[in-house]
Order: sequence, then C-alpha cells, then structure tokens
Amino acid sequence: MRSRLTLVHLVKCNFRQQRKLRSLNSRHRFSASCPLLSFSASVFLYNKHMEHEMTEEEFLAQYDASKWPHPALTADIAIFRHAPEGAEILLIQRGNHPYKGYWALPGGFFEPGETIEQTAARELREETGVEGAHLQLVGIYSKPNRDPRDWVVTAAYATMLPEGALVAAGDDAADARWFSIEDVLEKEKLAFDHAEIIADAIAAIMKP
Repeated sequence: MRSRLTLVHLVKCNFRQQRKLRSLNSRHRFSASCPLLSFSASVFLYNKHMEHEMTEEEFLAQYDASKWPHPALTADIAIFRHAPEGAEILLIQRGNHPYKGYWALPGGFFEPGETIEQTAARELREETGVEGAHLQLVGIYSKPNRDPRDWVVTAAYATMLPEGALVAAGDDAADARWFSIEDVLEKEKLAFDHAEIIADAIAAIMKP
C-alpha cells in the first residue's frame, strides 16, 4: 500500500510540475520530495498504476488490438491416394490470380468462428468434395512474402485416401487432377511455397 501511495504521489506531483513549467520561469526550484520526471516517464508510471487498479473486464474493454499487426490465416491440404505404381497427390489448377493457371494444394482462408482444423476440413470439402478424411498436421509456414497478396501464414495438413478415390474441382479451381509424386516434384510449376509443403507432407504421411 505504501509503494502504491508513493507512486500516485509521484505521478500527481510530476503532472503539477509539468503544468508549472509552462507558466513559470525555469529559475523556480521544486521540492526534492517531488522530483521532476519526463512526461513520458510520468505517463508510463500512471499507466502502470492504472493497470493495478483495473479489473480484467476493464482492461479488455480498453485494450487496443490494432497496435499489433495480424496476418491472414489459411489452411492447405496435401491429399494423397494409394495407386498401383505408388502414391499420387491431388492438385488443383488455380482459376484466379495470383498464380493463375498454376497447380496448387487445395486450401483457403480461415473464417471467424472456426478452428484451423475446421478450416482445413471445410476447404477440403468445398474444393474437392472429400469429407470425413483424417487430417494430419504437417507444419506451419510463415516465411515473409510467401504470398504476394499479403502477410499470410498457413497451416498445412496431409491425408491419405484409398486407391480409386474420386474428387471434383470446386468453384475456385479450373481443374483438379491426380499426379504421381515424381512428376509433381520434378516437372510441375507449383504456386506459392507448395513445393516445400508437399515435400514435408510426403515425409510426414509416408513415414513408417
């Protein structure tokens, strides 16, 4: 309690000093019991004092989330299926910019009220028609400028479907096609950083 009272006294005293400085000559002396702080220091001390006085509800009501930049969040899904000559991976051909015409993993933006797992499941259903597949987290991808549109962080997932599984391209995709893993890694031009994601997904889904 003593330290709190001392802090309040110091801040109030300093504000009084600041007001005096605007109207009095600098020759005036101030009491040693009331030291002069910089204005920014006094504001800092006052804010710290107010934090001790506020309830959590009051703190959250005045909290300014705009002080911190927020990335857009997406989910991308590497979909594999068993095949007689080895596993295949499903890619969609992008129908919109950026990377229009490039092959990419199915995926899309997070929507308010969703978990990122729900985003992945929804995008999988909307872009390929696949429902109920088990989704395994591959990793989080957050390199600056990985998406030319904005600051975008993606959570990548992988799933393995049975041989002969069928899919249908969604509204945002120009086409959807199964590729051999070798063709994807060696021949195809892929959007964003999806070549890196696919390589990591292969290591995750194919491990013993």
